[in-house]
Amino acid sequence: FFLASVQGPSGGRGDGGRLTIGGLAAAGALETGYLTATKLAGSAPAFCTNAGACKAVLEGPWSSVGGVPLSAAGLALYGTLCLAALAPLAARGRVSDDALRHMDVLSTVVLQLGSTAAAVFSAFLMLLLATTLHAPCVLCILSAAISTCLFAVTWNANIVPDRTAAVAYSASCAVLTSGFALGVYLLASGAPQMAGASVEESLPFRPPAIETSSSPEALRLSQRLGAQQARMFGAYWCSHCLDQKEAIGKEAMSHLPYVECAKDGADSQFPLCRQLDVPGYPTWEIGGGGFPRQK
Repeated sequence: FFLASVQGPSGGRGDGGRLTIGGLAAAGALETGYLTATKLAGSAPAFCTNAGACKAVLEGPWSSVGGVPLSAAGLALYGTLCLAALAPLAARGRVSDDALRHMDVLSTVVLQLGSTAAAVFSAFLMLLLATTLHAPCVLCILSAAISTCLFAVTWNANIVPDRTAAVAYSASCAVLTSGFALGVYLLASGAPQMAGASVEESLPFRPPAIETSSSPEALRLSQRLGAQQARMFGAYWCSHCLDQKEAIGKEAMSHLPYVECAKDGADSQFPLCRQLDVPGYPTWEIGGGGFPRQK
């Protein structure tokens, strides 16, 4: 069934579809590669119209699994799809017909499964973006659009000519991808409990406790900031917020107001953060003079 469902080698049939898929996958790889780099660097994407929203998504609890950024997984998937689409075209005339036939068979199945996985997982991310994160991340929406186009082109180009087989591949992959997406959601949602927090502490979610003690310099800084009515805007899941709190220390931070911007965070002031258009986390407001970025 596996071999009979795919024709090979195409000898020119479907080349346009493969080239389109390769181009879309290459664009997706560039974007997810950029998102991965900004995630690892802890910076906001330069090409996002709402950098704070994009940074909130990139630093959120659903941005990585087991320490691996989801954008890195997207990069791997897009790269695989690009290779699967273009490799058989580049191999013509360079390998035997038998080798080319096996390459064509393998690549068609990879394209059908991979494009389905990309589209289904992107749909999950868009649902999460709209219902939980409430952040208009333009680059994330662009990635979802690329994934949807990949699936549409793969399906319309009849990459797997046997429609019954194509449906079977896509349906089985959709079920597995949905299960994986649900697992990611549950894993991220249960992170505070797995870290040892009690149910009362984790619902709503609270920022991790500050462990470091304040230096004399940090205490003097907190006094100066307090005199200027400074306050810190952050989110319980923001790793850079915790890094900055640890650098200042628990004694100094106890004198400085902290505003929780995550909607599901303890003592959340999400409406205030939205009203003030807080650009990202952490952000300090000093003397009511706008939002200088992290220092």
